[in-house]
Formats: sequence, structure tokens, C-alpha cells
Amino acid sequence: MIAVAAQNLPLSSHTNYLHLGRARVGRARVGRARVGRVLFDAIIALTLSLLVYAVPALAAEPQQPSRTPTQLQYLGENTGRSVADAGLAPYRLALHDLPRRAGLLRQSLWAEQPKGTRIGQQAWFQRNGRLTHLAILWDLSDAIWPEQGENRLERLLVLHRLSDDGVAVRAEKLIQATDEHIRIVEPSGSDPFDEGVGLLFLDFGSGGSDASGYQMAILRLDDQLSDATPSGYGRVVLADYLPPQGQFAVVAADDRWRGYGLGCGQCGPIVPVVLVRRQGQYEEACAAFPAYYQTRIGFSQERVSDGSERRSLGDFFDNQVKLILYYAQIGRLVEAQAHYRALPKESEAVIAASIRDGRLSLAEADRRQQQRTDLLAALVRDIGPILTSAEASTRSCRLQSRVGNGASEPYAWLNGRRPP
Repeated sequence: MIAVAAQNLPLSSHTNYLHLGRARVGRARVGRARVGRVLFDAIIALTLSLLVYAVPALAAEPQQPSRTPTQLQYLGENTGRSVADAGLAPYRLALHDLPRRAGLLRQSLWAEQPKGTRIGQQAWFQRNGRLTHLAILWDLSDAIWPEQGENRLERLLVLHRLSDDGVAVRAEKLIQATDEHIRIVEPSGSDPFDEGVGLLFLDFGSGGSDASGYQMAILRLDDQLSDATPSGYGRVVLADYLPPQGQFAVVAADDRWRGYGLGCGQCGPIVPVVLVRRQGQYEEACAAFPAYYQTRIGFSQERVSDGSERRSLGDFFDNQVKLILYYAQIGRLVEAQAHYRALPKESEAVIAASIRDGRLSLAEADRRQQQRTDLLAALVRDIGPILTSAEASTRSCRLQSRVGNGASEPYAWLNGRRPP
């Protein structure tokens, strides 16, 4: 947080605000003044005492997330909320609060604006009353990229380090990046890790239906604008205050099973890996956020119990595997094993119900049985060892996330190909 200069005056100094009037006063008036002084000091002391007790209570209130409950659960695409000009953040200034000395800098930077572009976002950051960084997001129209065809919209992000001596502001370009989808998102300009440095949160996306094209970057607004994005856990897609504790966490996406069941690039069990940052290092904290995983579990349980979803064998397997992996991730191995063992019988019941209801012909039922056989073989080969490993693990995130293309190939038959 920004250190705010304050005058810590002794209680007796508050009597300076009392105006006693004339230099010569009668004895009675002096007595009344003394009584007033005592009462005034008593009121101030009582007020400060109440504040001492009130501040911890206020600090204990959980922080509210910037995303909706549904957005907190979805890890396929970016769901961060774009920063608003009027948004309050300790290290970010609203445009109407910019000091006058920033005016000349704005004019010079805006003069460099490429033809046919417009400013999509701008975020000014400060520390201790001095401007420190500026992030500008330019929307580049198809006039800049004619070879891409019409309706092509790229975004150019330029990050500047600012030198502010209180009289003039100068800019030094540090980073320039172009992508189809870039946004400056909340809580940029805050210090959720309590490290005394503001952070810049960026959503990147190359577009398309593959979840791997969407991720988040986290930058520390220090002198070098250093990278604070966790690595080695998978795509970082979410950074927010997770209910109900209201504790700030970063969520990476373990994509190893993306595409299971349904086969699409944003479907399948994308398993969250919850991280917290302590003393400049990220730590796994999946078991510390059971409510976050329970919400995901509830979504999949609803889809499994919904009769309409049972028409799709792929969707049924998709949600059952999600339940297995979500339970395993937070160490609830009894529930994970129960769903794992029940899958053969329940998947057979899905096909039998479709035949009984007349939704499948006998020929189609034979094809579904072959699909079920392939899915169960993949389940034993890929998920079984994962559960064994999770049972032996003592980590907060039992599935031991790692970056890789995952084990989704066994479900390639859903895209018209046979599994290996």
C-alpha cells in the first residue's frame, strides 16, 4: 500500500484548534476553557480508541472478486474485467486525477498514434505521488494490416516506464506486444500480494476455439517492470479474490485432459491449480480453497444428473472425469475412487436408457458400445495411474500439474479419428 504522510500529533496539540479569544480573560472563562479542553481531549481519545477496534474488523472483511461466480469457474477463455477509468486502486490513477505535468507527455505520445488507430485503454500508475508507469492499448484497424483482410483487429500494447521529478514527466518504452485480444484487467494497480509494489494484470488471447490460446500475464510495477507470472503450473488464466475467504489467488489451468469426452479445444476437464504467493514465491494451495472446487463439482454433478445430458456419451464421460479429477486435486480420494469405479456400470446404463427410449437404433447402439469400450480403456490407462499417484501425494494440489499437451489423444475418435 502507498504510505500516506500523516501528522501523528499528541492529544494535547489538538487544543491548538481552540480559539480562546482575547488575551485577557476572566478566571471563570479560563475555567470553562480548561473544562472544554479536558472534554475535547477526552472525545478525541475515545474516538481514536474506537478506531483502533474498528480498523481490524474492517480489514477482516473478505475482498470481493471482480468476476462473476460463473467467470471464476470458466478456464477456457479470459474472463477478466477491463479496468475502468474511475476504478480505485492504490497504484493506479483515474484520468481526471492525472497531474498537469502529465499533459505534455500525453500530447507527445498521442502524436505518435499510428494512422487509423484509436486508444483502446490507458492506465497510469503511480507511487508516493510520482507517476511510475503507463500502459497504452492501441486498437489497430484493418488499415494497418490490409493483408489480413477486412474486420481484422489487432491490439498493440505499449508499456512505458515514467520518470517524474514533480515538474515534468518523461517516458521510456519498455515493452511492446501485439495480439488479437489484449486487455488491461482488474485488479491492476493494486498490491494483492502485499509486497509494496503495484501489479499490472493483462489478458492475452490469440482467438479461436482452442483454450491454449488464452492466458494471463502478471507484471510487477517496479523499476524493471519484472514478470511475476507463475511458470511451470500451466496456463495462468485467472487472478482474483476467491470466495468465501476473499483471499487473493492465481489459478493456472492444467490442460492435460482438455478434450476428454467432448473433444473440443475448450471442453473437457481443465483442472484448476490454485496458487498463492508468499515472500515472492508461488505455492500450491488447492486444498486451502475447497469451496472453489466444490462449485466446480456442483456444476458437473448437475450435468451428470440431468437426463438430457445422458443422451451424449461423450458429455457424460466428460463430466464424470471432471468429478474424478476435481475430487482428487483437493485430496478427496474416497469420492474420486467412487466415481472412477462406478463409470463402467453407469456408462452402460446411459446406452441402455437411450435404446429403451428409442433414441438409438441397434446399429447406432453398437457404435456407442465401441465408443464406450474405447473410453473405458483410456480411463484405466490414463486416469487410474493418476489416482494412484494422488493417493501417495502429500502436496496441496494432488495431481502434480505439469505443462504438456496432455492425455487427450485417446478421445480423438470424437473428431473422426480412431484412438491410438
